Amino acid sequence: MTRMPSDAAFSPTDAVAALVAVTACEADPSRGDAAAADLAEVVRAAARADLAAVWMHDPREAEGRLVAAPGVLEEAHPALVEAVAAAGEITRERALGGDDPLSVALAALGAPEGLAIPLAPLSRGLLVVAGAAPELDEELRGHAVHAGALRI
Repeated sequence: MTRMPSDAAFSPTDAVAALVAVTACEADPSRGDAAAADLAEVVRAAARADLAAVWMHDPREAEGRLVAAPGVLEEAHPALVEAVAAAGEITRERALGGDDPLSVALAALGAPEGLAIPLAPLSRGLLVVAGAAPELDEELRGHAVHAGALRI
């Protein structure tokens, strides 16, 4: 799935700082989408990923929506929305990088490796963290990504 950083690239101090940044991010639910966008950005940075995307699908709504996508150019949003919608409801965390529509769309954006992490079940949401070589296998950075997913 993802490459483990070399010993020379690994810095425990940086990884701890990434985890602290995610847990300290001001994500008051009263801020709505802005809070989710802030968390998506710190998760993206923590994983050293090229992009992160937060998708929510309120069961009262006919369709889901892209809440935040740091690292994704505005003109690429429609393709990402189409791919996430085509992926359907993802109920378990899964690696990205195959030939499914979401992985193919992310690869076209230059982010061929990553994770899709379901969010709170009632939101039918999804956090996607991906890049050319995100550091998702490094333990502290992985904890940071999962802590962010829990906070969104």
